[in-house]
Amino acid sequence: MNVLDIFLIILALSASALCISFIYYLKRVVDKVEKMQEDISKLVDTTLPVMENLNDVLDKSNRIVTGAEAYWDEIENSIEKVRNKVSNFTLISFLRSQDLPAGDLITNMRALYKGITTFWSRYKNK
Repeated sequence: MNVLDIFLIILALSASALCISFIYYLKRVVDKVEKMQEDISKLVDTTLPVMENLNDVLDKSNRIVTGAEAYWDEIENSIEKVRNKVSNFTLISFLRSQDLPAGDLITNMRALYKGITTFWSRYKNK
């Protein structure tokens, strides 16, 4: 055996050791990739229900906002009606402030009614 044969044997053994270590490290990388795939699948499985719940919450909040907008429209309509009634009332009070014979008659009738009811209630209490 000469030196070249010895170096070839050492080279073949080194290459074999290198291939074995490469296979070992490749196996570890494959195991880690599989573990990462399992973790990713678990993450996806846990996030899907969260996303569904989030969609449900968004749907409910949209319904609430829509309902609130409807109530707000109703409130605005009610406020507008009250404004119209108040403006009509101010128009009536303006008409009452003027000298109208019917206005005085109505005032006198109210005073007479209050007087009679007061007299009658005191008469019953005695």
